[in-house]
Amino acid sequence: MKGIVKESSAPGATLESHLLDPRSGEGEIVVKVESAAICGTDLHIYKWNPWARARVRPPMVFGHEFSGVVIETGDLGQIIAAKYPFEEFQSAFEAAIGGILGKVILVP
Repeated sequence: MKGIVKESSAPGATLESHLLDPRSGEGEIVVKVESAAICGTDLHIYKWNPWARARVRPPMVFGHEFSGVVIETGDLGQIIAAKYPFEEFQSAFEAAIGGILGKVILVP
């Protein structure tokens, strides 16, 4: 899959096209992202300002505002919407399997 990756503790990001698709575990779903928004949090991470340096632990695929379709576990085919507070998102996705600015994500 493709995703926007913050690879290091420095300004910028990289579009990666060979990321592994996540697989769901117990209590998780996998969502095919249909729409994502870039917000102020993403700009902080991209610019690598003091706010981001205090909260983000690269490497990670970033983004946290999205809608999509459940493709694994749960009721397949349901459209969902979610918005995580950033701190919950960071801890849930810090394994860098998938972030919202990727095509497929894992939701705990």
